[in-house]
Amino acid sequence: LPHTPGAQEYWQESFVIVWYDEKQHVGGFFRLGHEPNWQSGKSQIFSNIFAPEGVYHRSCHLPLEPRHRLKNGIVSGDDTLRYEVIDGRLTWHLKDTDVEMHVEVDDFVPAIDAHKRVGAEYSQGYTGAHVDASCSVSGTLTVKGKTYQIKDALAVRDHGWGSRDWYGMLTHRWTVAPFDRDNCFVAMSFVTTDNKMAKFGWVIRSGKVIFADKIE
Repeated sequence: LPHTPGAQEYWQESFVIVWYDEKQHVGGFFRLGHEPNWQSGKSQIFSNIFAPEGVYHRSCHLPLEPRHRLKNGIVSGDDTLRYEVIDGRLTWHLKDTDVEMHVEVDDFVPAIDAHKRVGAEYSQGYTGAHVDASCSVSGTLTVKGKTYQIKDALAVRDHGWGSRDWYGMLTHRWTVAPFDRDNCFVAMSFVTTDNKMAKFGWVIRSGKVIFADKIE
């Protein structure tokens, strides 16, 4: 669920999901974020759908209004993308020109915050509080009139909140993979403006978290 916003200029809260249905060759990658104190309030969307019918991509900042913050979720500034917790289920909804998606999320493992344990100290200024979890999504996806029934498509989600100074970071990489319900990994690296690099990650195998000794 969303948190009460902090007072910092760069306080943000974001929800992310990346999923793929290997049999039907369709998937999506979404980030929905609120930055309530930056430039009078902004919502940020990164929406992507991959399908045989084509690729949908939208990335932008939009004005943020009080109605976009819900007790059980958050909404984008143009109302196209919505994240909600309904009856205890995490749900994502997208509706835009030629695309529509409604999926529910099923976690394989509890969401964990490993960034502060395995990242360099200066990483905390860019990740804040942050949890990741491997999961699956089920629901429907419609692209240009073609509807796909999605069932247990492999996915990874994350949820971050707190102060995040984007201007202090030059670049970053977030690489994730769920191979099945018992094997998944998360790997991150980023470079700050003072040329420091943080690299960290972990594997979850049969419910056991294994921190990486090295990230290549």
